[in-house]
Amino acid sequence: MSFTNYLNKMNNHKIEMNSKLEFWRKIKEHGSKGEQITRNFLRKYNINFKEQKSFNDLYYKNKEHLLRFDFQIFYHDTEWILLEIDGLQHFKPSSFGGHLTEQEIQKNFEEGQERDNLKNEYCQNHNIVLERIVWDGNKNKLIKNLTIMIRKYKK
Repeated sequence: MSFTNYLNKMNNHKIEMNSKLEFWRKIKEHGSKGEQITRNFLRKYNINFKEQKSFNDLYYKNKEHLLRFDFQIFYHDTEWILLEIDGLQHFKPSSFGGHLTEQEIQKNFEEGQERDNLKNEYCQNHNIVLERIVWDGNKNKLIKNLTIMIRKYKK
């Protein structure tokens, strides 16, 4: 391969990586599509909530990486629950755009399963209600499930 071809290849790779980084920055800033729909739903119905709730004693692998729950939802003034919007990557390996190797996809899936288990155990050990709603890309189904969940706690 000529030096010019090599430089072109590296430049194309840099452009591709910058595009992927921008995609992940946007997700981190605004949340997943399921989280965005949930946020809009909670605001529409004036439900008090906090996003990205963490606890100082719940972390993954090291104390610098606190695990976060998608939402903390308040009801009856002082009572609250935690809510996770679980995309399909919580149930099967996913590449999110096809740029990962099979090993990376599997590793990410297994680490995600570990984080979910840590969250589940934490809530169970601290008597915290954790609701998990599956986000499969169907907005109407997500809104229906959110409505059912909220009605359960508004009694």
